[in-house]
Amino acid sequence: MLGRFTRMKTEEQKKDAERLARYIEREQLVSVMNDTKWRRLFDVLEPIQDWLDFRRKDIRGSEHESESWCDDLHMMLGNQRSIEWLDIRARLTIPRGALLEPKIEDNTALLIQSVKRTGVRFSQHEHGIRIWGYLRPGVGPDWQE
Repeated sequence: MLGRFTRMKTEEQKKDAERLARYIEREQLVSVMNDTKWRRLFDVLEPIQDWLDFRRKDIRGSEHESESWCDDLHMMLGNQRSIEWLDIRARLTIPRGALLEPKIEDNTALLIQSVKRTGVRFSQHEHGIRIWGYLRPGVGPDWQE
């Protein structure tokens, strides 16, 4: 009998995992993250997810597909083995009435502090931070320590 935490894959899931592995090898992608690092990242982001937005690029996806921001951490971190990169921004929009512009509270420093506790390396950009799942040949992020 299988343990209760063992997850059975369907035939289609097995085939997709094989296609993903072939794609990674063919494109010479280098993995930066693993399941343990993704789990540590998820654990530190979950308590603060109410003031975070995410966007991600999958390794087989296009840049255009990754332009939209989403506030659902669980959706963004699903199937993490396909994530080429995950952008996280920590800006909270606080409405101030119909006639006033909303107040923008930037919590990027708190986000960076939280992610640093996980030991997960990241790069910083204008919107927040980027967690790299894979690197393509010639891509060398400006890692933050």
